[in-house]
Amino acid sequence: MVSTLGSKATKPTSQVDSTLVLVLFGLAFIMLASAWFRKRLFLGVACALYGLSIFNLHYWEFGVPYLLIGSWYLVRAYRLGQKLKLAKADAGPSGSEGPVRRPQPNKRYTPPVTGPVKPKPPKTDP
Repeated sequence: MVSTLGSKATKPTSQVDSTLVLVLFGLAFIMLASAWFRKRLFLGVACALYGLSIFNLHYWEFGVPYLLIGSWYLVRAYRLGQKLKLAKADAGPSGSEGPVRRPQPNKRYTPPVTGPVKPKPPKTDP
């Protein structure tokens, strides 16, 4: 017998299915809250877990998009974290003012020599 979406709904629910549905509602709330507060890492983890829990209900075709979206958010969070780490390393010790750099000397200008003048060596004719 081929299992269809309608035939799954007519079966009596077990304790595992009802607990899994509560987990799905909890993960949906976590996804909503992390999207609201723009936390990509938590959103990626929650989406991936949501997709895996849908896999446990044997609705594989509905779990794949959540796994893909969750993995995309995890990759984005990792890349942005690496960029933030590099930006903080370039910022210097204060962290908020930007890099501390000395002005570069101008290569066209030769400043006058101050101090004792070195005597020139005498010329010798060979």
